[in-house]
Amino acid sequence: MDPPHAAAESSEHATPTLVLGILSIATIGCFPVGLVLGFIGIARARAGFAQLQSSPQLQGRGLLEAGRICSIIGTALSALTAAMWAFYILVVLVLGLLSIIAEATRS
Repeated sequence: MDPPHAAAESSEHATPTLVLGILSIATIGCFPVGLVLGFIGIARARAGFAQLQSSPQLQGRGLLEAGRICSIIGTALSALTAAMWAFYILVVLVLGLLSIIAEATRS
């Protein structure tokens, strides 16, 4: 009878990286939160990959890769959302100023 195999130890950054990546995608509508979570997820993924380089017996490369990809997607989409809001605010300000100028020239 074989002795039970010990579960391989995973990188301490693997699961938090995936959770942060998923949360960064889930919070795209609130773009500051999505950006921050995405950046933290990317940083944790880098730290996790460095940990895997120094300790090859650790598991969790797949979780780190998935978390890194989710974090990049969440960061990019949050940045796109922020750019769209900035464009919207700029258009509203320009149209408001144009209407004020048009009103002033009528008088």
